Amino acid sequence: MSVTGTLIAESLELGRDITVALTIRRLCRIAVAAAAEEQPPHWTLIDFTCADEDADALAAQVAEALMPGRWYADFGASEMKYVVFAESTDRSSVRVGRVSTALPGASRDRLPCVSATGPVRRIPGHR
Repeated sequence: MSVTGTLIAESLELGRDITVALTIRRLCRIAVAAAAEEQPPHWTLIDFTCADEDADALAAQVAEALMPGRWYADFGASEMKYVVFAESTDRSSVRVGRVSTALPGASRDRLPCVSATGPVRRIPGHR
C-alpha cells in the first residue's frame, strides 16, 4: 500500500521544502466557510500519495514546514495514521476514520481540510 493524504498549501511556511517524492492525485482550490481568524478564506488542496517507506520522512518534513498555530496535516500509511503539527508528530495505529472523533470541531466528511483546535492523542482501544 502507499501513503495517501492531503496537504493545504497555505499551511506551509514560506521557504520550506518538502522533498519526499509525492505523486499528486488532485490539486484544487476551495472556499473555507469556517476558517480560523489567522487562516485565509481560500485553500489550495494537494491530494497526494507516496511510498510507505517515505512516511516517517514525510512526517518529519511536514512538521518542519507547517506554520505554527491551528494548522496540521494528516495522512495514512498502511495501518498507521499520522497527524502532524508544526514541529511535532503523533503516530497512531488507529484506522483512518477513527481519528476524527478526537479532533475538536473536525469535519468527518474530509478530515484533512479542517484546522485542529487542540492536540490529537492516541485513542486507546481503537484499531
